[in-house]
Amino acid sequence: MAAKTRSSVPCEHVFVGGLGSSGALFWRAVGRGNLILAETAAREFEVLPLDYALALTHLYADKRDARYEAAALRYLSRYLAEEAPSLEDVAGVAALLAERKPV
Repeated sequence: MAAKTRSSVPCEHVFVGGLGSSGALFWRAVGRGNLILAETAAREFEVLPLDYALALTHLYADKRDARYEAAALRYLSRYLAEEAPSLEDVAGVAALLAERKPV
């Protein structure tokens, strides 16, 4: 059996860019109110986690972005499908999202 050379052994470390993971970039952008960077980081996910989707939805509201309503409806749809909430919870979340809608 041939000896393994250092270059033929798979690396066990996961490397991320100098600025960190997509999740860290996303939360940093949200914290700074940077919608463009938050959207860019969100696109790195195959499926955006539900809590990330909610944060992005709130950022749209904060920025009075015209895409807020579509994002809020997508979030509500995913919330229903992924969390199996009670009717009261659905009504509460829908009401809160409606209150955030930019005028």
